[in-house]
Amino acid sequence: MSIDIRWLTYDDRDFALSLLNSTFSAANERFEDFQNTFPRIFSANAEKTISQHVGAFENGKLIGISAAYILNYHIGNDTLRICANGNIAVSRSARGKGVMSAMFEKIANDTSDKCDISYLHGKKARYRLFGYEECGAQYNISFTRHMLKDTAFVQYTFSDMHSNSYEQYTDELMAIYESKFDYIERAKDELVPALTSCGRIPICIFDEQGKICGYISYDSQNESIEEFGFKNYLDADKILKSFMTLIQTDISVRVCEYDKALLDHLIDISESYTVSAPALFKINNFENVIRICLKNKTEQIKNLPCGSLCIKSDMLKSPLKIENNKDTVSVEFKPDTEKCDIELNGYELHRFLFGIHRQKYIGDERDLWFPLPLYIPYLS
Repeated sequence: MSIDIRWLTYDDRDFALSLLNSTFSAANERFEDFQNTFPRIFSANAEKTISQHVGAFENGKLIGISAAYILNYHIGNDTLRICANGNIAVSRSARGKGVMSAMFEKIANDTSDKCDISYLHGKKARYRLFGYEECGAQYNISFTRHMLKDTAFVQYTFSDMHSNSYEQYTDELMAIYESKFDYIERAKDELVPALTSCGRIPICIFDEQGKICGYISYDSQNESIEEFGFKNYLDADKILKSFMTLIQTDISVRVCEYDKALLDHLIDISESYTVSAPALFKINNFENVIRICLKNKTEQIKNLPCGSLCIKSDMLKSPLKIENNKDTVSVEFKPDTEKCDIELNGYELHRFLFGIHRQKYIGDERDLWFPLPLYIPYLS
């Protein structure tokens, strides 16, 4: 079978939607409408986002598709270049013929030098073949009305941005969004469509004086808040209590470790929480990812021990040396002759650096460096 692999153009939009809708409808045993589910990606004028998909063609017919969105993820004063993979589908008649492998090879060849890290959601057994491993950490935090019963009640107003005009508040919403410690870079006109993805409800929050104080992306089906931004995170208990009173149910949120002050506050007012891996990650630039994540940890956790660590791994091109000097973090590859402190083979490297469960330890205070915080928001 001769397969042509190329990036899609806007002219391929209808064929892409047809393949995605039919494939996911069959897999999920319910009708899927990708244009409605992901309006920012598949709207009638979404030429840019359509072009961020790779397609596999046989005799001019689209038989496979995979997205590869290159995005900037701001974490404090640093920026990770990420590649968000998804919308992966292969027509039933073309499966088992190397279509997915050909698409992932194209994506890797064209994007690996442009992004520090790639990620996706799916079965580890399938995507590990292409270099993706489950790691990182997200906190799934549950809030109950009972837990917040002693919190002072404040009557916030929650306005659905679908049914009410929000354009006049766009600048304020963007200011709140970009004031967050970590956020995906978005254009002003992308914010609300992104908060609407997967049928979620974009909600603008007003205080008792009628001033905007935040926003949430609410998943009513799963009773969860997928994304949020508050002018003052210390108001979270009052905002959540007011919202749960309005919808008459308890809710949950997903957050990361990058902003420890926010995480600590949310856990303090929560009913319970669990920790899980947020996605499957493929590290393209170990130097940048480790540097940014360790720098974040040293800024969030004071008095983290200084020192250096050299890692040998068959997943690395040469020994990788990490140096933490309190005010600066450096990560660089060294010659093969460099003396190493620990050897990590296969994906135990990812679990050592970023995993919830570690299989190997250094045996001294440098173990406090790990695991490094690693997370990318679902709605990116």
